[in-house]
Amino acid sequence: MARKPGDTLADQEQARRERRKDGRALIEQKGRERGGMYLLGYAIECALKCYVMRKLRVTTLGDAERLLEGEHGENCLTRDHSLERLHRVAQSLGLVMSAPGGVFLASREVFKWSVDWRYKYRKVTPRDGAYFRDSVETLYRWIEREMR
Repeated sequence: MARKPGDTLADQEQARRERRKDGRALIEQKGRERGGMYLLGYAIECALKCYVMRKLRVTTLGDAERLLEGEHGENCLTRDHSLERLHRVAQSLGLVMSAPGGVFLASREVFKWSVDWRYKYRKVTPRDGAYFRDSVETLYRWIEREMR
């Protein structure tokens, strides 16, 4: 079966790094905060998928889904963009927040993200963007540490 673009661990690794960089750059541009927030949320989505693939020792999202079949729902990695649901999959493999604190508070903010943010044009302020960016940075760095 042919792989889809973005299906491999290498693709997800590259996407998480590039979307994080792009999102942080947009947050700094007045009036571009929503786009930056969208890209930063997408970076977390990719980071969670990387965590899952690494823990399962597979190189594609499809292989990971086959191993998880029935546990988290069909297409839990390839079609589901809910950060909370992706986090639950990662939790089942060991990504567990031990106690409320900075990471927990950051996740509460970041998990508000939705793939639909790419369509919403509700005005966000530079302060909203900076707060979301800082929350993403806290969660992103924690996920990265847990992947080692």
